[in-house]
Amino acid sequence: MSDNGREWAYGIGVRVGWQGQVHERVTLGAAIASKIYMTGFHDYRELFAEDGDFDVPANFSLGLAVKATDDLDVSFDFQRIFYSDVRSIGNRGPVATPFGPAPGPGSGLLGANNGLGFAWNDINVYRFGLQYRVNDDWTIRSGYSWNDSPIPNKEILGL
Repeated sequence: MSDNGREWAYGIGVRVGWQGQVHERVTLGAAIASKIYMTGFHDYRELFAEDGDFDVPANFSLGLAVKATDDLDVSFDFQRIFYSDVRSIGNRGPVATPFGPAPGPGSGLLGANNGLGFAWNDINVYRFGLQYRVNDDWTIRSGYSWNDSPIPNKEILGL
């Protein structure tokens, strides 16, 4: 089930976005990305849910950039990632028993549609950025990103 060597997959999805200057100092943006439907990992079909399927989750983003001064830009982005819609990621993980980890109630065998996953929840991501133009040759950028933990505290494989 594991250590089956390298594996590859290809997929297809759609991403659509918009960016527009709504004021001389304010730019807004929005984007949405569908789930990327991947081909299954054949060599790992007995490990990942849905016979080795491991799609990339859908997400959407909203952003705002403000030109605070002629030299300083301030930006904020919000993103939502839908991990729970991908069974290999969102299905429940193992539960603790006196005999060690075991599938929880309603969980199927590894590789099954309801097989064990990572039990990740959907998350919110918040980003804040600053850009300062020192002169025509130098620009300083700084940013910070914070997000929810996708791993529930009750999961034994969580941190």
